[in-house]
Amino acid sequence: MAQQQPQQARPWNPDFKHSDRERWICIYPAYINSRKTVTEGRRLPKDKCVENPTYNEIKDVLLASGFGIGIENKVYPRELDHRDPKVRGRIRVHKRQGVIGIEVCF
Repeated sequence: MAQQQPQQARPWNPDFKHSDRERWICIYPAYINSRKTVTEGRRLPKDKCVENPTYNEIKDVLLASGFGIGIENKVYPRELDHRDPKVRGRIRVHKRQGVIGIEVCF
């Protein structure tokens, strides 16, 4: 399988289509981390979250579910240690299932 070239992020433009990666939903691992508080960035109830998820785990679940995703080398702004590799990674998800694929932007 040929490895895809990383795509550069483009500046925001309101004319982007919903199929453009810049319009996809963003998910940081902190959103579903059961060890975080709401103030620290958790967005789901604790019983729906997992302990210390990584972007690789989120990526695997989304790809297995048939979503198109993009991975970006970003850190959630509320993270205390921005240099910690365990908190790096932002996932962009295409809302429609059936758009299978992965785009990497590091």
